[in-house]
Amino acid sequence: MSDTAIVCFVFRRPEHTRNMLASLARNSESQDLKTYVYCDGPRNAEDKKLVAEVVSIVQEFRAVLDLHLVVRTSNLGLAGSIAEGVSEILRRFEQVIVLEDDLVLSPFFLEFMLEALRTYSTTTNVISINGYFYPSSKALPETFFLRGTDCWGWGTWRRGWNLFDSDVDSVIAKLTAQNLMKKLNYGRGTFFSDMLIAVKRGTISSWAILWHAAGILNDSYSLFPGKSLVENFGNDGSGTHKSDGEVVSRVPAVSPVEVRPQRVQESRRGLSVVRKQFKSYNRETRLRRIRKRVFRQARYLRQTLTQRCP
Repeated sequence: MSDTAIVCFVFRRPEHTRNMLASLARNSESQDLKTYVYCDGPRNAEDKKLVAEVVSIVQEFRAVLDLHLVVRTSNLGLAGSIAEGVSEILRRFEQVIVLEDDLVLSPFFLEFMLEALRTYSTTTNVISINGYFYPSSKALPETFFLRGTDCWGWGTWRRGWNLFDSDVDSVIAKLTAQNLMKKLNYGRGTFFSDMLIAVKRGTISSWAILWHAAGILNDSYSLFPGKSLVENFGNDGSGTHKSDGEVVSRVPAVSPVEVRPQRVQESRRGLSVVRKQFKSYNRETRLRRIRKRVFRQARYLRQTLTQRCP
């Protein structure tokens, strides 16, 4: 496993970092892997205090993990930190497993990731392996493929990351020219294309949408488990992208997920779950737009009345 590294991205969330590293240490395979922890630099005095706490917590895990800590002197932001960190690791290792500080892992996460990375290492139209999948009331296959990528507990190879393009204007142009925006949105709504436009406008900082676009542009697939091996605790308002309250976390699997070689094709059942998940997001987005429009009109009316009736 010397060709594989784990890379964790942390910032200003001490307890999230502790929980993530503790769950990683409960994966027995972590003892045989180097774990690189990248901590982004503080933006202000409050960040400086919290970053110091995070660094102290990371140091506590040196006894149980082969840790290598990198503390940035400046703040790169979420997108910059992850894109640069993953690129640095893949210049030294052939494959990488990527974690963020708001994740909690099943004890069987690394077993699944390592076996899947090995199984599909030479399957060039497989771009990544994912440990998370969305809640579903219907039974799913043990593992399955979807086009594109995801971002909560994932892994890839150097060949896969070489497809990543951080130039949002170039990505939008290519998706538009090849008529792939619908595929980017899994055939429904505009959630992902809206996110891409938000990156272009500078209203959000996201590497994940560009990574997903890399999969779509290169007609590549990601493997997912039918039962999630990752739980996300980032929807508590503590992260860079604060939640509006949507519930997408799942209790991680308490038993292994078996990886068997299979034909690379998109799962209809998996696609149905994703469409259902993002249908609710699209509906919420439309409602937020309507509310903003109503508030703008109400503010305009108040200003007009104030001017006419001082």
